[in-house]
Amino acid sequence: GYEPMHDTLEACCTYHHDWIDAPGDYEDCIAEGMESLRDRLGLTKSPTYIPTRQPSDPPTSLSPTAACLYYTNYNTQCVNDCMQKGYEPMHDTLEACCTYHHDWIDAPGDYEDC
Repeated sequence: GYEPMHDTLEACCTYHHDWIDAPGDYEDCIAEGMESLRDRLGLTKSPTYIPTRQPSDPPTSLSPTAACLYYTNYNTQCVNDCMQKGYEPMHDTLEACCTYHHDWIDAPGDYEDC
């Protein structure tokens, strides 16, 4: 889908529910989101054990660790530069991306240009 993506529950609830002055408002969104997350992860509201291992070391580079997927830049091509915004359909190959996004165009920016 083309729904806005948010990095945090707080950002999502602010964007979609902060304006509501009735049940379903920001506070309800946060409470429901946290409860849903706990249920999905099988978590309780209190710790069941104390971690004994140290966290892993932070990454030494901000470079992607896996190959970037292809997405269209909505101009004339599909690219795999890891700069997608988070809402574009992603494709494993250049051919799949060009077919999906540019095969129907009969002008500059068509499949051949892609």
